[in-house]
Amino acid sequence: DDISLADVAAVALKFRGLLSEYRDWVEARYERIFGADSPTDGQKLFLSLQISTFGTNAEAFTFLQPALENALSVGMESYPNYLSSTGINSFTGNLGYRLFQLYAVGEIELDNELIRNWYLKASASSICEAIGELCDFVRRSSDTTETIAYRIQLLWESLVESERTSEPGLLQGAFDLMASHLYSHEWIQKALLDEAQSHDVLWEMEMGFDDVFVLASE
Repeated sequence: DDISLADVAAVALKFRGLLSEYRDWVEARYERIFGADSPTDGQKLFLSLQISTFGTNAEAFTFLQPALENALSVGMESYPNYLSSTGINSFTGNLGYRLFQLYAVGEIELDNELIRNWYLKASASSICEAIGELCDFVRRSSDTTETIAYRIQLLWESLVESERTSEPGLLQGAFDLMASHLYSHEWIQKALLDEAQSHDVLWEMEMGFDDVFVLASE
């Protein structure tokens, strides 16, 4: 079992093909690939790379769910974050972003056990990293449907109501949603103002809401 991390990474990046062609063989070796109570560094790396490469593939998510649940049990902070195409710097944040993406496209709901457990175990900064990255993706995307935009709005409202998103960086997410031009003027106003006021941004900068709204529109 003396396999280098480089070898693990090489196999991990080919895993989608292996899963497609030899699913029964892979399933029979699931625990050896992903680990159980005490996964090795190589097994943690393998799972991390799957999160980064599978994106919103629902079938892959279903296959990975036992390994992801185990990561939550073992401790997400012990997992590395490799090959992430995002600006997120942690495994926890990257996993949350992928879960939020799956919710946005309708593959899972907010009462999904994995997303609920992730939310309970993630720090406020990781939660904000995940939703912030999703908002940035919406800003940059040219094919976000009204349904996806609405589901992201519901996600945003759910997170804000939970009061676990007390990070100043979330304000940038509101700016990104505004820049996408997918949301009503009234909803964006409320999202921006709530976030700005929650961190005393307006008062520290001696700005009124009209100033913030103009700044966001630029």
